Amino acid sequence: MALPGFTFTTFPATAHTDDVPDARTAAWNQATATAFHDTALTDEQLRTFADRQTQDRRTLTSAFEETNPEGLDGRSIPVATYGVFPKQLNLGRGRLVDAHLITGVSVRPTHRRRGLFRELITTDLADAASRGVAIGLLTASEASIYRRFGFGKASFTRVVRVDTGPRFGLHAAPGGRVEVVDPTWLAARTASVFEAFHRRTAGSLERTARYADSVLGAEPGATKPAASTRAAVHLDAVSGDVDGYVTFRVVGATLPGEVNRLEVIDLVAASPDAYLALWEHLAAVDLIGQVRWDSAPIDDPLVWALRDSRCLTVEAVNDHLWVRVLNPVEAFEARPYTADGSAIVRVTDALGYAAGVFRIEAAGGSATVTRLDEATAAGDAAPAAPAGAAAADLELDVSTLGSLLLGTVRPSVLARAGDATITGGDTAAERLDTLFAPVETPYCISHF
Repeated sequence: MALPGFTFTTFPATAHTDDVPDARTAAWNQATATAFHDTALTDEQLRTFADRQTQDRRTLTSAFEETNPEGLDGRSIPVATYGVFPKQLNLGRGRLVDAHLITGVSVRPTHRRRGLFRELITTDLADAASRGVAIGLLTASEASIYRRFGFGKASFTRVVRVDTGPRFGLHAAPGGRVEVVDPTWLAARTASVFEAFHRRTAGSLERTARYADSVLGAEPGATKPAASTRAAVHLDAVSGDVDGYVTFRVVGATLPGEVNRLEVIDLVAASPDAYLALWEHLAAVDLIGQVRWDSAPIDDPLVWALRDSRCLTVEAVNDHLWVRVLNPVEAFEARPYTADGSAIVRVTDALGYAAGVFRIEAAGGSATVTRLDEATAAGDAAPAAPAGAAAADLELDVSTLGSLLLGTVRPSVLARAGDATITGGDTAAERLDTLFAPVETPYCISHF
């Protein structure tokens, strides 16, 4: 990395030596805590954060002013931060692809508009592309930043509020049974339940090491469940195994007319019965009038299972995963297809990594992707169609291509939005919609 006036240090996250937090990792974590409006971290929290980051194999980058690396206060806190680590994304039907996750991106307000963020992200994407990484992933605290670097919205979740009064009831009783458990008992079982959910859920992303604590309501940097956390598990009707769990806390009413509510901390279900049974349990908790959850699926079976679906109110729909395709051939050969078909796709890319003309031929649930133009060098944003080749059926930017990978949106919708061009009218649009249709609506409950 090279940017006039700044120096950059890239290093693996390191826990501690002799119970003293690693200085570079600690400074990076203090900088990100400040950037995201968290409280200053104690030594204990710094050690716990670093332990989890080490387990995730995170690589951290800190930026400092060249002439004043220690800062006016002498604490050597970086003016910008950037972190990356590997995890696997489920593209559907259990097909997992290695992904390059980006996290902890921050620039101090006093150092904005000086090229720090651009230098960090473009250098990182160049490195990931050179290593053959197919896709990059991030979650965006601000939605307008990342599209210009090729990221597209790829999954969504809903914030829901469910009335658990007399109107709540399901059409049919789910199988299995629910048991109330101590959160500390649950701690050793959350990972295996999530793994079963992850393997069967399109759009699911491996969780970070920090989830071992946060799913139990632990405060940031703590490893023990919060005293307010409650937990329940679902047992499969046949095997008796735990195939789902929910952790939650009670939020008491504070104003006239309000009701006590449950706030879901984490709800993971590896089967349809587990999902509905856990909701039925939440609705049965005494002295509670509502349940609120900020990570409900877009395609939510609860809406259809309720006798009165008006018990459920959607408070918000939030974008979650953003995908940056770096290698279109590998990415689109990895995903499953629900119908046979073919298309020629022309991709533009301001950074050049995914730019090209590609033929996608799907048969029997898989696809072969062939590059039709000469491979482009980084920086070639819009390659010309090969001489004598048929016109592209679909033309779009790499950011829009990222939204197609999981089938989050139909190509015809992108065309109506002005984000893609389809050649061939309505018939071609229907054919493309069928080709890129998802196995299921992508759903991710992993944050990073």
